[in-house]
Amino acid sequence: MALSLDPTRRCRGRAHRVVLVLVTLVAGCSLTPAQKGAPEIPERIDMSAQAADAPRPDSLVLAGLRQAAWWRELGSDPLNAVMDTVGANNLDLAIAAERVLELQNQYRIQWAPRAPSVQFSGDGTRQVTPTNSGNTGSFSANIPGFPDRFDITSYSASLGFGWELDIWGRLRAASRAAREQYVAQLAGERAVRLAVEAEALGAWAALRQIERQRALTREQVDLLAERTELARERYERGITSSFELYQLQQARDDARAAAPLLARARYESLSRLGLIMGGTAATAEAILAGEGEGDQAGHPATHDLPGALPDALPSEVVLSRPDVLEARALMESARHAVGAARAEQFPSFSLTGTFGTQANDISSLVDIDQRFWLFGGSLTAPVFSSGARRAAARATWNRYEQAALAYQKAVLSAFRDVGLALETLAAESARYEASLEAFEAARALSEDQERRYLRGIGSYTAFVDARLGEVRAEIALSAAGRDLFLARVGLYRAAGHHPSEHA
Repeated sequence: MALSLDPTRRCRGRAHRVVLVLVTLVAGCSLTPAQKGAPEIPERIDMSAQAADAPRPDSLVLAGLRQAAWWRELGSDPLNAVMDTVGANNLDLAIAAERVLELQNQYRIQWAPRAPSVQFSGDGTRQVTPTNSGNTGSFSANIPGFPDRFDITSYSASLGFGWELDIWGRLRAASRAAREQYVAQLAGERAVRLAVEAEALGAWAALRQIERQRALTREQVDLLAERTELARERYERGITSSFELYQLQQARDDARAAAPLLARARYESLSRLGLIMGGTAATAEAILAGEGEGDQAGHPATHDLPGALPDALPSEVVLSRPDVLEARALMESARHAVGAARAEQFPSFSLTGTFGTQANDISSLVDIDQRFWLFGGSLTAPVFSSGARRAAARATWNRYEQAALAYQKAVLSAFRDVGLALETLAAESARYEASLEAFEAARALSEDQERRYLRGIGSYTAFVDARLGEVRAEIALSAAGRDLFLARVGLYRAAGHHPSEHA
């Protein structure tokens, strides 16, 4: 059997082995530590026995808030306009969105070194030098016909590539760390959106309640003024005491004094809502101008939503909260950063190459015979850095431990928030039910006293007193309705989405 001494075949065999080795090296290894899980929590978040027994009439339930824009089921056009404006113009949302795009591009930057880089280079030079200088100066004058100057023109065009072999997984870990930063910001943007929506809904509810209270306060002032005059007449006739007259005058003056405070509170709520909408108080005023002051159509406590209040929620709702997802992604980013820092302590291998053409005439650059190529590899290994690389890896590990602890705290805090939100909602439901019963009783008494007065068997004073009691009960009911609505929003925010999806 004849042996082949063809050098081309030997080179091909070596090339195949080199490729096999490179593929094995690129597959690499990972120095990233193992994942850490969430802390142990109960399977369900339950209300306390007292809260579970609290009355929950149909007007207080939450199941109508399933979709993202659940407030649309309230049927308030001004509220829908406010929330649409918030979604389009809120500055916090705009900042969060830009931050997402920034980290998306940062992830692309970190991923790019994992693939070979290719660059094109083209240049042209012309060099003219005298021949009577330099190395040729000593003999050029003695050679007949030797040129006075050298005129050299050169053109080249080439493609160069570089590729770092990610043997220890440094580039892979760094890109994954950047990706988790991007994922964390996506969750953070959702958390910002939840917070902004909750703040806008809270400002809107406060504004509606203030406007309703202003209308009721004006009616209360009129009734107290009328009742004071009746008491004055009775006092002058010696039927009532001066103390009763003084109490009525004091109540009337207190009600009048509340009016400017309510006006200031209204402006504060308008300014707060306008800022959330990306504008001023005039921005909110313009949207709400079509709704009458004290109009019950826009009041959150007057809407009946179908469904039932959940007595418990699965604990998975905690793990899917945006802030918990953000904390987990930051922990994962720190974990991959540990792998990248550890890999910095090992040698790095890179491949470089160039292929192109070079000629004295630019038209000859396309001639394959003018080609040239260069291929090489490099090895860079740390030798001595006074322990800086090892300390950097340990510091990265410390940051990972901090992120893991922060994730555990986020889970436990979310568990607490959801449980507290359930308790608060149950308490506000019971409070609203009690306020509603008190208002209905006061209204029934007022209507009865009005009928008695119209039939001539009751006094006008008793009717005015009953009407005052009805107004006071309605003010309390309005405040209870606002707080119940805020409790609904609080549960929505604490769960990270509406919990009726998990009921």
